[in-house]
This record gives sequence, C-alpha cells and structure tokens, in this order.
Amino acid sequence: MKRIVVLLLILLMISSILGQVNGVREDLAEGRMKVRCWGTHAERGYAQGYLLAEESVQLFEDYVIGYMYNGSSYMYEMSRTLFLANWEIDTEYLEEFAASLEGIADAGESIYITTLGREIDEYDVAMVNAVVDILAYSRSMGLGLEMREPFGCATLSSWGESTMDDPLLSGDLIVTRHLDWNGAGILDNYPLMLICVPEEEDEQPFISFTYPLFVTGLSATNASGLTCFMDVGSDNSIVNAGPYKPVLLTMRKAIEMLDYDGSGVCDQQDMINALSGSNSTTGAIITCVQGDGEPPVIIEQNNVGTAVRTQANNGLDPAIIGDNLVVTNHFRVLYPPQYCNRYASLAAQIEGDSDFTAGRCWQMLLDKAPGHG
Repeated sequence: MKRIVVLLLILLMISSILGQVNGVREDLAEGRMKVRCWGTHAERGYAQGYLLAEESVQLFEDYVIGYMYNGSSYMYEMSRTLFLANWEIDTEYLEEFAASLEGIADAGESIYITTLGREIDEYDVAMVNAVVDILAYSRSMGLGLEMREPFGCATLSSWGESTMDDPLLSGDLIVTRHLDWNGAGILDNYPLMLICVPEEEDEQPFISFTYPLFVTGLSATNASGLTCFMDVGSDNSIVNAGPYKPVLLTMRKAIEMLDYDGSGVCDQQDMINALSGSNSTTGAIITCVQGDGEPPVIIEQNNVGTAVRTQANNGLDPAIIGDNLVVTNHFRVLYPPQYCNRYASLAAQIEGDSDFTAGRCWQMLLDKAPGHG
C-alpha cells in the first residue's frame, strides 16, 4: 500500500509540473520543430526552454560559442562586457529569457557551459538575440572582435499583375525568402516554427520562423497580417551613442504589439515607427507586408536613419519591372545603390520576365540567391 501511495504522489507531482508548461511541441518531418506556447512572457519563455531544452543548449554551445565566437571564451566574454555596457533590453524580454533558462534546467539539461566555466543567464540569451547588432557595432567601432558574419538573406516579393496568371495566386502577394543564415550548416539542424499566444492585453498572437533561443522578428507574422523579413544591410555606420536596442527584438515588438503606434490599426506604419524610433547599431533591410492586399514596403534602417522603399521609388533600378520588389543586402534608397551580384542576377531575371508563379519564385531564389556578393 505504501508503494502505491508513493507512486500516486510521484504521478501527482509530475502532473503538477507538466501542468505548468504552457506549451506543446510537435516534431515534424526533416528535423523541423513546431512549438505553440501561451501565457505571459515568463510562462511562454519557460515553455520554450522546457520543450526545447536539449536543442537550446546545443545551439548555444555549437553555434553561438563554437561558430560565432570561434570557440573562444575570451572573445565571448569581451563581447558580453561590451553588450552589458551599451545595450538596453526590455524587462519583459529579460523575464522571458530568464524563465527559458529555468525551463531548460527543469527539463534536465544543464545550463553550465564548459567553455565559459559558468552557467548562462538571461543576458547571454539576450546576446543571442542581438548577435547582428554586436557584430555591427564591433566592426563599425573597429574593436576587432573576431565574430563570424551571421547571415545575408534575399527576399523577393511579387503581386498584382506579376502573379495574375498563376492559378494558385491569381494576383495575390507572394513573398519568397532565402534565409542565408546557416552557420556552416549548424542552424540547419534546428528549424523551428514558434507560435506564441500572449496573455497580455496589448499583445497579439504571432508566429516566428526561427531557431531555439532566437525569439525575434527575423521572419515573423501576426494575427493582424503584419509580416516582416529582415536582410542584413551593408552599412553599419554609427553616429549615435547608446543605449542601443537589438533590431530583431524591435521588429518582434512591432509584430507582437496589438497596435504599436496607437493609431488604431496594426499595419506597416507600426513597423516603420518602431524601427525609426529605435537606436540600433546594425544595418537592416526589412520587407514588410500589411496583410490586407496592400503592396509590400522595404524599410531600410541603420543607426544613421530610416528610409522606405516602395515600387514607386524602387532603388532607381529600371530592371525591376512589374509588381515586384527585390531585397538582398545593399541599401538602395537610404544610400546610393551598390553592386550586388545576387541582386543583379534576380533583377535580370525579372527584366526578362516579370510574371511569376509560386514555383518560379521558389526556384529563382534557390538558383540565384545563395551566397554573398
């Protein structure tokens, strides 16, 4: 009888612990993962950490320390000192990051990183979400941090007349994204669809196509249809002193807020206002879609300023004809256009034929976008 009572108590304890995890995980084909979480920032963070515990620790060790910082604890800790002195992270994100580490530990994974000789904390997770900003700052200020370039990316948007003849699209907008951010193939092991349903009254559900620990607006969409995809920009000039905000978290803020600028509607202007009002350090080129049939806009932003590119002022490029926009990694409105072989290749294809099917969009990004230039 005692054994039965003890067993029942253990089962009740396990049930109680599992009941606190506000999330579910589904493993999809080809190593892809889907996690749906709900509740407050802390509750969602805990669920992400608990459900993605092993992958989160592996990604931090293999990609962040091993790849981005070449396995050097000295370079990483230098970067952390720089980060703590110059960046400001919103309280709700720090709470979310701290809770994610609690979830990882409660799932049985150690957050002690041997290379660093310590446990990681919420600021280490914040650094993961600010990796593009730290790299841009280091290079712009000539600090010599030997970090590897995180990613490049290319994005093609087509709509209206350019997709009218495709039975699948019939004039609808299609955005095709090449995420050139695999870190020597490491990140290819961790593709994640993260679905967040906030409890906060001023926030809304959103989906982020991302990786464990990366809870940003890199590639994200919300319940209102506002969608964003970021490509790294080529100019990281810095004229303003800190504190700085990580650009990818600013994008997330615009996506997850019900109405970022208080205009009464969630639209592209929310993203424009969020980015233009944020003191970031990295060059960013963001394809932003409103979700109500409006054409996309391209937001070009760095520490110096913000500009918006549309079909009407399409980077002074006559090759981009029809209802199409192309983004790689060079500014075209904020600064005079620079040559990029991937942009030139995509533009030449559009100049030859500006009509697109979903299949052609996909194939063109596969064929023409990979690699930097």
